[in-house]
Amino acid sequence: RPVSGELEMLVGQLQAINEDIWELEDEARTFSLLSPPERALDCLLSISRTNDQRARIKHYINSLMGSSLVEMKSHKTK
Repeated sequence: RPVSGELEMLVGQLQAINEDIWELEDEARTFSLLSPPERALDCLLSISRTNDQRARIKHYINSLMGSSLVEMKSHKTK
């Protein structure tokens, strides 16, 4: 089935992205007040971008599988 090959590829991408997020979050936990602010900002922006990639892949998997589930994230507005 064509879907299974595509699904397998997407699941592999999702796993790699999750591992990237875990590594970035581990790195973010090591920051201290003495860390360069640029390093912290780069790490936090990378986490955000990687989470966006993860959400796109999860959405595509749900669409591919005909799922009606939609992951919605909301952020506080100021």
